[in-house]
Amino acid sequence: MIKRMTDLFSSIATKFQQHQWEKLVNLYSPNEIIKLLSFKDGLRFAYRLLYNRSWDENLQKQAVDLFYEIRKTYPQDWHQSWEYNALLGLACYITKNYEERYEAYKQAFNMTEHPQPGLLIELARCCICPGPPPISYEDAIHLVKKALEEAPYADAIGLLSHIYSLKNDKKNEEYWNEVLKKSDQKFISPSIEPKFLVEEYLQEEA
Repeated sequence: MIKRMTDLFSSIATKFQQHQWEKLVNLYSPNEIIKLLSFKDGLRFAYRLLYNRSWDENLQKQAVDLFYEIRKTYPQDWHQSWEYNALLGLACYITKNYEERYEAYKQAFNMTEHPQPGLLIELARCCICPGPPPISYEDAIHLVKKALEEAPYADAIGLLSHIYSLKNDKKNEEYWNEVLKKSDQKFISPSIEPKFLVEEYLQEEA
């Protein structure tokens, strides 16, 4: 038993260090992988799968499974920052798990007294989904306008116009469309992803 665990740890550690992400998920379960990686290494691994170069949907779904496993295995570390639930929400959005996306963003929102504009925008975006939205258009509009109190983020303005179009409110849709045309299209809300993951990923891809 001890030898098997040692061999398992050695195999997973080697493949992780060599960035053999796909081999790892094909050979081992999320539980086996995450319990033998540190909290941050688990996040690094899941993040690489989520943004795999081929944009493979199966690997992205496995990334979501890994994020859930990390949350279960390292609850204290996970709940130290709202960013981890926000990252899970983003992963669920990418994999089209819309209800889980909303729940993760909502948990992130509830963890901070002053939600970042990017989080407000993404939570509001949950009103755009197949079937009944988990958040009303009015609540979504309120969240976006709260984000806009910080700065005229182009992604917030565009989202606001889109929500009004869904409400068939032509007057407000056209108003915010005009605001968007006059705004700096490159000025968007800050990322809600953990900074260290983004920086490491960009360094590797450079």
